[in-house]
Amino acid sequence: MLQQMRSPTQASNTLARDFFQTIAAGLLILLSIPFPSLAHPLKAAPLDHPHVFTFDQFYLPEDDDAFLTQGGLILLAELNCSSCHAPPTAWSPLIGPKAGPNLSGVGSRLDIDALWRLIRSPQHRKPGTQMPGLFAGNQESDPDTIEALATYLASLTSPLPTTSPGDPAQGKILYHTLGCVACHEPATDYRPPSLPPEADLESPSLASSPIALADDYSHPALTAFLLDPLATHSSSRMPAQHLSPAEAADIAAYLHTGRIPAAFQERKILNLPPQPIALGQTLFAQNRCQSCHDTGDQHPPPPPLPALIKLSPSSPTGCLSTQTRSGIPDYDLSPLQTRALRLALTAVQSQPKPTLTPPEQLTHQLSKLNCFACHDHDGRGGPEIARAPYFTSTLRLLPNDDLQNLPPSLSALPSTHTPTSLLQRLTAPNSKPTPGTRMPRFAPSAIQPLPTLLLPP
Repeated sequence: MLQQMRSPTQASNTLARDFFQTIAAGLLILLSIPFPSLAHPLKAAPLDHPHVFTFDQFYLPEDDDAFLTQGGLILLAELNCSSCHAPPTAWSPLIGPKAGPNLSGVGSRLDIDALWRLIRSPQHRKPGTQMPGLFAGNQESDPDTIEALATYLASLTSPLPTTSPGDPAQGKILYHTLGCVACHEPATDYRPPSLPPEADLESPSLASSPIALADDYSHPALTAFLLDPLATHSSSRMPAQHLSPAEAADIAAYLHTGRIPAAFQERKILNLPPQPIALGQTLFAQNRCQSCHDTGDQHPPPPPLPALIKLSPSSPTGCLSTQTRSGIPDYDLSPLQTRALRLALTAVQSQPKPTLTPPEQLTHQLSKLNCFACHDHDGRGGPEIARAPYFTSTLRLLPNDDLQNLPPSLSALPSTHTPTSLLQRLTAPNSKPTPGTRMPRFAPSAIQPLPTLLLPP
């Protein structure tokens, strides 16, 4: 269903709270070093809260507590709260931990400067990221800690395949027609052929998933990532688009069009002494990074933190507090997100098991995987008006759909589907993808139990 979505919730204006902000900003002004431009074609204004697409898509401050609690459950899952705070067993299918990006070989994708910037202040380097900062609010924090962590991660390398240079002109077409702009920002230098000449090219009202780190990837690294994003993002929040090596190289070349490599100079200015890799590996474990990330190394399990049912939703300290302390994850939550999370925590703690009906469970799973960015189900979701013209072919889940160029509704799948066949449809590679918008591929572990919920009993 094509519908005009509500504008995304905007978080209150907050100052960046990482401990290097003041000194770094002053030094950058002194040296006249410009901040890097956003990765092309990302033109959207930077977000000041962690971006969870479906939460921004459906929830507003005027929503009542009962409805907003559902959004809070989405945030509990997508912000990975249960990776540190164990959920009740009965709640785990809904809000259990998801895998963060796999950091094996990350040193081949990001250099030590890029890693250092991202660790020191994730929200500053990648506005809208779901990765929390750990070093905010402590002016006395030792920058050597971040240097050691970056040194360790930079040592994790793996060979990158040889790639072609890619054709940015072809990459522009692919980026805007394969389905990328369902989540990411469309560029201002591309006009969908299906858009009538007299129609204005609208900017999306919904916030777009950030792709700022594309600036920091080399062309071979970005090509390899686009070719198989599930290798590093097994949670499938970045699904695979059945790209050929040539298509991946073309899109990578387009994303690097007009690229200005980041010019942050903090490490150089601070003249940080080298740190041993082993120290960084130890600090990686001490800061509980392995709760979300796999590096391929063995790390000792961190001491357990209080379970979700033991947390106080109204606590003045911790992740939901407006006060930040070094070592406490700082997500830079918006007031609406904080309210939703507190409501969800209260629901988890007051109910031995979820009371969601099967349709509500389905809505939750579709929300986590961001299916609503493309598809509607039971009158909810589907591409917003500004993104609809970029869809170029039916995704063929339903034959003879009335809106030939839009993804079909998920409300009534063909009766020939079984959970097994639908799982295969959603997870198997396609060696001969069709031109135009493609149904992406998800990891089997991430897609469960969606096929069963989608099909009638």
